Amino acid sequence: MKFLPVWIVLLCLVFEPASGAETCQSSLSPASVNLGSATRADLLQRTALDGRGPGFGLRSVHLRVHCPDVRLMRWAFAAPPADPQRFRWAAGTLQLRIVAVRLDGAAVHWRLDTGQPVEGDFLRPGIHVVPWQADAGARGSLLEVEMELDARVDDASSRPVDPERFEGQGAFTVD
Repeated sequence: MKFLPVWIVLLCLVFEPASGAETCQSSLSPASVNLGSATRADLLQRTALDGRGPGFGLRSVHLRVHCPDVRLMRWAFAAPPADPQRFRWAAGTLQLRIVAVRLDGAAVHWRLDTGQPVEGDFLRPGIHVVPWQADAGARGSLLEVEMELDARVDDASSRPVDPERFEGQGAFTVD
């Protein structure tokens, strides 16, 4: 009987803490997103289920920023761009989709800092987002953002010769 080796790709996507004004405190939960391990067959099966390419499924991420004073909180995700829609990480691309935003405990909408809607609710390279209420940027002291992270794997990265760990890093910034 001949055994074929099964290669496992271990992915761990790490986020740096949000940064911003000196007086604001910020946190990201979870602070790192472990995407687990998968074989190429696992990745291809997930492709067949969602039709979007090999990936690890959606993960939830929560950003929380508390400032001692009321202000307009302009925020972004800073990471290397893969293209105008996605960010790059070692094994492929990732997208962040905004699910919900709360400002001082109240649900609010979100828009680009220019006032335009955030297309598809996706954070994209180079954009900044602000809480939005009553046709204007909303000011507050506690910002909570729920997001979904979708990490996709390039074809070449899904074929490692040996088990391999891939990492990506990015940082949330708050003005």
